[in-house]
Amino acid sequence: MDTRSTVIGLVIALICFAPFVIFSIIKRRNKNTLINSLNTLAQKQNSQIGSFEILNNAIIGIDTNFEFAYFIKNNDDVVVDLKNVNHCYLDIIKDSRQKALLNANIIFDTFSGKKITFNIFDDEVDPPLNGEIPFSEKWVNTFNQKIKLTAA
Repeated sequence: MDTRSTVIGLVIALICFAPFVIFSIIKRRNKNTLINSLNTLAQKQNSQIGSFEILNNAIIGIDTNFEFAYFIKNNDDVVVDLKNVNHCYLDIIKDSRQKALLNANIIFDTFSGKKITFNIFDDEVDPPLNGEIPFSEKWVNTFNQKIKLTAA
């Protein structure tokens, strides 16, 4: 009787615990895929990633020489040559009626007048906000510091 109860208890515990283990494995695999994609993107520019950060299904980074900014989200990648950028800023678009956040983009203004966008948050595609604004503000400050250094 005790053996049967123990086996049933272990099976129930495994059933309850398994989703957490599976979710953790999938999350770690996705993180490694993003990091590998970022490193591959940097190698195409003959550079190495100096720092990066992952948020949800996106990764953002800068190379060790502070010449390039990288962004990958949903298998779309964007590379920005910071030597050709005047400045960058955070563009937040809100719904005027509900005052809900619709979009958050990091925008780079190049010397040629072209705007390059890192789409950090899109209300139609992304899950509810989870730290995207502080994440974006931090990286805008980082990029602007590096842009000033390259201009000097």
